[in-house]
Amino acid sequence: MPCPSRTGSHDADVARIASAWDPCLAAGMGAALSALTVAGPGLHGRLGGGALIAVFAVGSIGALAATRLGETANQNTALLIILMSALTMRLGLLVTEPTLSGDIYRYIWDGRVQAAGINPYRYVPTASELASLRDADIWPKINRASYAVTIYPPVAQAVFLAMTRVGESIVTMKAGLLAFETVAIAAMIALLARLGLPATRVAAYAWHPLPVWEIAGNGHVDAVMLALLLIGLLAFLRGNTLAAGLLVTLGALVKPVALLMLPVLWRPWNWRLPLVVGATIVVAYLPFISVGTGVLGFLPDYLREEGFTSGAGYKLLWLVESFSGPLAHDVAAFVAVSAVVLAGLALAIGFRSDRSSEASLHAASLVPCSSRS
Repeated sequence: MPCPSRTGSHDADVARIASAWDPCLAAGMGAALSALTVAGPGLHGRLGGGALIAVFAVGSIGALAATRLGETANQNTALLIILMSALTMRLGLLVTEPTLSGDIYRYIWDGRVQAAGINPYRYVPTASELASLRDADIWPKINRASYAVTIYPPVAQAVFLAMTRVGESIVTMKAGLLAFETVAIAAMIALLARLGLPATRVAAYAWHPLPVWEIAGNGHVDAVMLALLLIGLLAFLRGNTLAAGLLVTLGALVKPVALLMLPVLWRPWNWRLPLVVGATIVVAYLPFISVGTGVLGFLPDYLREEGFTSGAGYKLLWLVESFSGPLAHDVAAFVAVSAVVLAGLALAIGFRSDRSSEASLHAASLVPCSSRS
């Protein structure tokens, strides 16, 4: 092609060429990452954890590159490529056995127990009362089967029951969770639009190997929480605070971490939102209340098992004590300081003067990030 005579025209041509080719690059990257995702479980099985780390590293770089390339591409074309590639990655893991977690077997078991009319918080899977529900495919693979009742909250239990009425298989459960993730991705795109940002930035999530493997590969219920949380944020930004509170609380009844979003929704001295939150929790637990405090399930024992009562489960505390040695009253002091910091941050978010969409979403990112200890 002849070189243009004017620098400005040349720059414009370069920009147009880059814009035209970015979707092609994204399509090629998507195909490559999809192939790598499909090969991932086999590589992990043959070569071990190092191969998995490498797959995650390459996938993370690809997600970042797609996000950047999408900025200058035709948005409709690039978004279609991103979403189709994301779907291909997930379909590649849909039919595989989970390799990093066996939680999905407990999901299916809990749904089966409920379908039999039995409270899932009442018996451990090996209990003789549940012997008639055992099978060769699901029951032998349930983790902590001999000593732990379920840990999952009521809304998660409702999802397990609904999905197992469609089919009591890993593929069915994963497909249902991917349907929730689809809703979550749609909500992300809507949030990006509300902020005036390119929709192609959804590639940062949709192509990232962590959600691909954790939801499509291992079938984790976090997809349900994420969908409810993001729809709740959308409802809040559209002025429906009580609906947002209901949705976020439902998300917390899948994974309690969603409760950290509630300060973003609250306006000082507004009693209606706390009332909605409390009523939602009470109503959700009512069907299971026959076991009393047993509705907490395995949670108290899980906290002990994971070292949260001894202090070993707090990574920041562990890091400090790896240099300083054991500290007196370390767990109590760490929990107290963390609670004060989180409470102060929650109040600062709730009392913020800027209630714009941008400020609200920025606030929504602060508490979860600060809670990662």
